[in-house]
Amino acid sequence: MEFKNFKIEHVIDLNHSSKKVIKSINANQGLIKTFLNEKKNIHSIQSYVREINRIVLEAKSSNDKKLCIVKRILMNEAFTNVLNAFRNSDVLIRACKIRNKYAIKWLLTMNINSCVQDEKGMTALMYAAKDSKLSYVVKYLISDGDCINISDNNGDTALFHAVNNMASFKELLNTNININHLNYNNETILIYCCKNQILKPIKYLIKIPQLDINAFDVQEKTAVMYLAENGEYKGIRYLGSRNCKLNIINQYNESALSLLLRNLYTEQNQDICDKYYRTIVELVELGCNFNIPVDNEGNTAIMVFILVKDYTSLQYILKHGKDIDLSIKNYHGQDAQYLLREQQRNLISEYPFYNSVFIRELRKNINLDDILSSYFEGENIPTEMTENYYSYLNNDFYTFRTTKYMELVGKDVYSEGARKYGGKGHSEHFSIVFIIAIIATMALF
Repeated sequence: MEFKNFKIEHVIDLNHSSKKVIKSINANQGLIKTFLNEKKNIHSIQSYVREINRIVLEAKSSNDKKLCIVKRILMNEAFTNVLNAFRNSDVLIRACKIRNKYAIKWLLTMNINSCVQDEKGMTALMYAAKDSKLSYVVKYLISDGDCINISDNNGDTALFHAVNNMASFKELLNTNININHLNYNNETILIYCCKNQILKPIKYLIKIPQLDINAFDVQEKTAVMYLAENGEYKGIRYLGSRNCKLNIINQYNESALSLLLRNLYTEQNQDICDKYYRTIVELVELGCNFNIPVDNEGNTAIMVFILVKDYTSLQYILKHGKDIDLSIKNYHGQDAQYLLREQQRNLISEYPFYNSVFIRELRKNINLDDILSSYFEGENIPTEMTENYYSYLNNDFYTFRTTKYMELVGKDVYSEGARKYGGKGHSEHFSIVFIIAIIATMALF
């Protein structure tokens, strides 16, 4: 029999689940062995593999007769080269993609190479890790550990593909997978989750001692920066249990706090401002430094609160923040007091002050009303500061104004935060005027 004719008959027999193919192979053992062992016939071998793969992927049950015949063919000594090519094909990848459990379970008995990658660089493990119904595949493939740290065309390992499938994600965490692997965006798995607002994996990641909490990605952002930028306060709470560096400033002068404020004070985010206010509460609780500059003018968060007239946030930070320094000046030599003066709050001394240790001690030593009145006289404002006013127009903080809705939401969130975390502060009747009085008097020290 010519080999070409044998091939056609072989295919037909397989499609009809006929055992005649086995008899045909036995009758032509020598011809097949010789032909398939010749290097020049690699294309014929690949053709056989493609046909076998098609049959496997069309399996309809665990007892599919075609699978039994295919296995007998591949285990025949004459088909050694075909078996090797089959094991190194993408058949398991394709079976996982179409979720054919009958094909998958059969393939797992055939010693398929788990390190094979498709055109996207993805392995069968990666596809299985994405699918909650293929957890059994993940458990099987990680048992040998060969494919665990393989990365795809984006530099992502199977762990990155499992972020929405906690069963497989936890299975992978229990292997020797590189928890600090960097993809081609220089993202660790932690940064990847925080950047894409996938929070569930974080509580499992932070339990791993060797996890790098403070790594930077290609945009020079850390995990906590992305969480703050997106208002993911629960994620920040998770990272707060580890040695998370909240106050890191990257080469673009960005920090977790600056990114948060930049997103909070935008027109498109007003309706979701509550999550940013909740993030501020978490940052305060974790000891975030509110004295660092948060924009390209060198303004601190306190200054920004004044600029955007977010007095609710200003009140909360002054009441609960740690080591707030109101004497800091921006790059134009202006401090928080000057910015308040620009808002023309000249009548501060006419309002009563509420109970405060700070104010009581201050009143023992100075005439507060006289000082406040004189401080806010126009001649006390340096002229060089006024000249820089129009340069602020390029800074969003100078043009944005907190809305009434944001103010109401902020009050609710901060009241909840105060009840939750408690802490020592001023009177619950803490007024806006009182805040301004504190800012004005702090400059005297």
